[in-house]
Amino acid sequence: MLEYIITYLCLSQILMFVFLLINEKDIRAAYLSFESKRGDVPSNKWYVFYIITHVLKAPILAPMILVLILLNGGKLVP
Repeated sequence: MLEYIITYLCLSQILMFVFLLINEKDIRAAYLSFESKRGDVPSNKWYVFYIITHVLKAPILAPMILVLILLNGGKLVP
């Protein structure tokens, strides 16, 4: 049972990294939009934190990311 869980976690991280690489510009724009709404100056540390939160959500979002990659090539729909 544990090997299934570990395999799923590894695959979900790989899918998330592929998703992040494909959508790097869109994710950066979403972060800058978030910071501008808060009225704060964007910083590199908070951007890294923003990316880490995406990576931590990978096991939950893996099925949706897989469907997005299979149907749309992984690009976010505007």
